[in-house]
Amino acid sequence: KKYWAVLRENTIYFYNNSRDTVELEDFVSIQDDNSKDKDLNSAKLTLKLKSRDVKIKLPSLEDRELWKGFIKTVVQLEVPTDLILLPGHLLRMSEVAKEEKERRSQTYSDYVDVQNGISQPLACFIYVKCYYTVSRHEAEYLLESNPQCGNFLLRPGGHTDWISVTTRQVMSGQPLVKHYKVHYVDNRYIIEVSNPVYCRSLHEVADYFINVSKRALVPFVQDQDYEDIITFVSPDIESGETTTHVIPKPEMLTYPQKPGTRV
Repeated sequence: KKYWAVLRENTIYFYNNSRDTVELEDFVSIQDDNSKDKDLNSAKLTLKLKSRDVKIKLPSLEDRELWKGFIKTVVQLEVPTDLILLPGHLLRMSEVAKEEKERRSQTYSDYVDVQNGISQPLACFIYVKCYYTVSRHEAEYLLESNPQCGNFLLRPGGHTDWISVTTRQVMSGQPLVKHYKVHYVDNRYIIEVSNPVYCRSLHEVADYFINVSKRALVPFVQDQDYEDIITFVSPDIESGETTTHVIPKPEMLTYPQKPGTRV
C-alpha cells in the first residue's frame, strides 16, 4: 500500500483511507534495508520498536537519508552525525531538535501547572500522549465526539493518588463506556480490578489496556494536522540545494495615541 507519511513531534502518521500512527517513544533503532526491490530507484528502511518492526519504502536514497535523519533527531534530541545530508537539511534538523526539546519541557511544566492537586509522584511521570486533564464527563465527550482519534484515555482521578482510565466502545450500535481506577503507591501503579494489575509506569498502564484487548482499545490522540508556523522550501539555483525557510513571527505594531488620550 502507498501512504502519505508525516513526522510530527515524536509520532509518525501514515495516511491512506484511514490514519495509522507509530510512536517513537518505543524507538530501538533504524536501519537500512538493502534487500532487492523491483523499483530500482526506491530505498527501504526498518524502524525497530520495542514491540514490533516497521518496514518503510521510500521513493529514493535521498528520501531515506532524510527520514532517518529527522527520526533520529526527534528521538535523540540532537542532529545525527552519521548521515550524509545537505547543509539546509542539517539546519532544519537542528531547529527540529530545539523545538522538540522545548515541546517536551513545556508539556511537563504545563502538566505540573494544571495538576489540580495531584501528588508529586504522579506529576513526574514521563509524558503519555493519551493523558488529558479532563473530568469524567469531558472524557466521555471527547471519546464520543472524536472516535477516529482512539477509544480510551487516561485522566486525573478523584483522589490525589489516583489516575482514571476511561474507555468507550460501540457494541451492536450502543456505546459501552467504562471507567477504571489506577492507584499510585510504593512507586508503582495498580489497576484496581478484581485481580489487580501492577505496572511500573503509566506507559505500562496504557500498554496493558492495548495488549489485553488485543488492540481493540486504541489510545486517544487528538489529530494535529495544522502547523503553528509558516514554512516553505525553495531551490538554490547555484548550488542545487533545497532550503527550508521559516517565516518569523510578525512584530506587534504600535499606533500613535489619539489626540487627548492619556497614557
